[in-house]
Amino acid sequence: MKKLFLGLIVSLFLTVAHGQTAVYHPFPDSNAVWAVQWYVGGPPQGTGMEWYSIKSDDTLINSLTYKKFYFGNTFIGGIRENTATKKVYFTALSTNFPSCPGVCYNSECLLYDFSAGVGDTVFYGLGGYKDKVVSIDSIQLLDGTYRKRFKTPNSFVGIIEGIGSTENVLCGWASGMTTFDLRCFQQDTTTLYFSASPQYSSCPILTSIQEINLPISSLIISPNPFSSQTVLRAENSFHSATLTVDNCFGQTVAQIKNISGQTVTFSRDNLASGLYFYKVTGDKGQGTSEVIATGKLVITD
Repeated sequence: MKKLFLGLIVSLFLTVAHGQTAVYHPFPDSNAVWAVQWYVGGPPQGTGMEWYSIKSDDTLINSLTYKKFYFGNTFIGGIRENTATKKVYFTALSTNFPSCPGVCYNSECLLYDFSAGVGDTVFYGLGGYKDKVVSIDSIQLLDGTYRKRFKTPNSFVGIIEGIGSTENVLCGWASGMTTFDLRCFQQDTTTLYFSASPQYSSCPILTSIQEINLPISSLIISPNPFSSQTVLRAENSFHSATLTVDNCFGQTVAQIKNISGQTVTFSRDNLASGLYFYKVTGDKGQGTSEVIATGKLVITD
């Protein structure tokens, strides 16, 4: 009996020492920023940064209360968590965010399940990205605390309790062309997670998030990626709109003006395969315009 009691004490000590306690760390609901590095085929073909954030303000979507979720400075949807089941959900109010446009638009999707065990299938990001948990351990954050970490067969992807995927907090990319890396994560201006990748030397966090509400009449792009042409469809009609497409160096490579109606067809023509950024602007009158939508296009061979 004494040996059994001693064994339980030692086991409890080791568990606490390695941070694998029963304490659950919920997903952040305020003042959180994820800085995500992306690559197209790896440098130097194309690389850049994306920022995702949660402020402290609420929004009501389909009678449920969510925390507003931002891509850069753009309010794109809501995050909510059921702490009892340890599940995190996302609903998109815009399709103007990268990686998986149109996914979860005005409908709720399961984003993370932090109650999963070894052998369970988990989602890590939207767009159908899921895999089995092969092991669970803990990771020490920069503040000295520990978080549960779920490992998948993909050695580059882990899911950290209360933070999310070490690839991309919102949406993985399934085409194999674009890869993501969670460069760092901040909560209440404190950096808690920093990628172990040796090429990073700093945590480039947006210092101020200013809400930009793009029209909910966002674009549905299909197909994307595409090889010859794609169709951009809006819920409301365009009026004297302009579609501008830039490459990853910020150079304008295509432009379509005087767009009317609800759809516009964009043809690849002689553009090389890779990642491009689009912007749709509309005429406000008196020589001024406003941005209606922004996002990414991926061209494949």
